[in-house]
Amino acid sequence: DIGYGYDDLFGDYLKGATIVKLEEPYLTSNFQITNLVRFIELLVKIGDCKLFQLVTKPGETPEDSATLSDNLRRIKETLNDNETNIMSFEYEFDSQSHDRFIRTSNNWDITLGRGLHFYQNLNANKDQRNYFLMGTYDLSLRPCLKARFTFMKRDAKE
Repeated sequence: DIGYGYDDLFGDYLKGATIVKLEEPYLTSNFQITNLVRFIELLVKIGDCKLFQLVTKPGETPEDSATLSDNLRRIKETLNDNETNIMSFEYEFDSQSHDRFIRTSNNWDITLGRGLHFYQNLNANKDQRNYFLMGTYDLSLRPCLKARFTFMKRDAKE
């Protein structure tokens, strides 16, 4: 199915949230980091989030961990740039992380069955990548994998 960009799925639930926490254990592949950046772009576009918190697993190898740390540091530098100071970004590594979810300060819990990675790979053949396929840049045009999302409003006292 198509028609499910991050803004379509999550935008209404992220509006008004000044703090957004994402637990996404799997961020070692380039496409996973790209999906994280796309999610952060949505937060920036909405403009309400002042603090974005991420919990993820370290890489499986020391090299993977170093690459992931470097990628997250670079994202943090971009968001915390002295001139723009878009939002604060905190991240931590938890080797026991498993569940994938979003928790917002406006009392939404969103369970992400596949995490942020529920889009089909359009360019499976790396030797013949086609950057002109619909869905390459606009995720709402990209076919999705089977996934389940649960949106639950928390009591404001929680």
